[in-house]
Amino acid sequence: MTDTKRKLPQLTHTFRVTFAFTSGAGDSIAKEEAYFKSVSGLSSDIAVEDVNSGGGRNAMKLAGNVSYANVTLTRGFSGQSGLLDWHRSWALRQEVGKFGTKGTLEKATVTIEQLDPAMGATVMAWEFVDAWPCKWSGADFDTEKSEIHIETIELAHNGMTMKAEGKQ
Repeated sequence: MTDTKRKLPQLTHTFRVTFAFTSGAGDSIAKEEAYFKSVSGLSSDIAVEDVNSGGGRNAMKLAGNVSYANVTLTRGFSGQSGLLDWHRSWALRQEVGKFGTKGTLEKATVTIEQLDPAMGATVMAWEFVDAWPCKWSGADFDTEKSEIHIETIELAHNGMTMKAEGKQ
């Protein structure tokens, strides 16, 4: 059913990112809020598969597998980065996590909340399950530029859900 009440588009400059870390056994380890300059990769694709039926010449289009884009988070680098440590633990396959767990690599449920700039209330939220850091990058150094050092982390994940204000 379509909502006939017109709503204004939401601004995208006010958002919050929360990491709820879990061990490989699914045990909750820690929850952290972080702030970023930008977030991208809020997308999913459904593969379209052509299937011929009954020897006909026209193919039917059926829905195939769902895939999700990696989420990219960008922020200013302050010299210390838990995100870099988290990525390093995965890159080296070290089984000692930032939060003191031993024996598993940490995954996180990452929640991105779009906030109402005036009220601070959550307007929309996206949740990414079993997220892990597949890429980290820092700034390019250039003596001709005077820019803030930016770090970027890319997260692979196993699914995305979207929750509208007041709805599940």
